[in-house]
Amino acid sequence: MKNWNGLKKLKNIKNKTLIIWGDQDKSYNFDQVDVLNKNIKNSELKIFKGCSHNTHLEKPEEFNDYVKKFLQK
Repeated sequence: MKNWNGLKKLKNIKNKTLIIWGDQDKSYNFDQVDVLNKNIKNSELKIFKGCSHNTHLEKPEEFNDYVKKFLQK
């Protein structure tokens, strides 16, 4: 796995994809999230301010509302 890179495979994702990131996340930096957003054609990036890696636990109502709206599109 050390040399594995799935970047080329991201272009194969055709479904609408919601990428959620907390601006205080220490697990994934913004550059990693930006690569996903730029390479998944139908992606949407939502950044939650003041959240780390567990946005769904830190701001559950806001998280759930956003996911619901995304799914209704």
